[in-house]
Amino acid sequence: MDVTSISLCMIVRDEEEHLAKCLNSVKDVADEIIVVDTGSRDKSAAIAESFGALIFFHQWNDSFSIPRNISLDHASGDWILVLDADEVLAPQSKNQIKAAVQRDEIRGYEVLIQLSPKWTAMRSLRLFKRSPEVRYEGIFHEKLTVPNRDLCAYVPSEITIIHKPWCKQDIDKKRARNINLLNRHIDLYPHDLYQIFDLIRLNLETGGDRRG
Repeated sequence: MDVTSISLCMIVRDEEEHLAKCLNSVKDVADEIIVVDTGSRDKSAAIAESFGALIFFHQWNDSFSIPRNISLDHASGDWILVLDADEVLAPQSKNQIKAAVQRDEIRGYEVLIQLSPKWTAMRSLRLFKRSPEVRYEGIFHEKLTVPNRDLCAYVPSEITIIHKPWCKQDIDKKRARNINLLNRHIDLYPHDLYQIFDLIRLNLETGGDRRG
């Protein structure tokens, strides 16, 4: 069997509470760890460094796609695995990933994201072959874009990523930031219905209007 390398690509900011658990979950999977730190004031960078991560610093400028793409630019693996610091790879998915990246005809996999034990898992393209044509777009809820000619080579899988369960405190803390980013995103992508509906939801929760 060919040896195929995997780069874990992450962006972090003040994630010392969760980062070690995340990195431990992929210790036997990732051959390389790429971390783009967007302005941590805690020990996030030191924790990442203790796992052998390559760390790059980029000032946060209200866009998730920019640091995501920077992380892809620095990766050297055959495949990219994307995790957030408050996520872990499910233990049973380690062998699933190792088998998945050996399939030459596949260019990427949608994995299951378990946001909460009470919610249905959502799908997200988080494991894919490294390519300069595969890039993130968008300010918020950034989307990975792939060449149209290869769409059929990106397939669903049972690989599972477990997110730290959402709580009201987490949502309240990020609400103002998220409304601001959604407004900026919709200004650039006015036909993005998913983002429009998310902004409406957040504004209804706060009693605000479209401009937050």
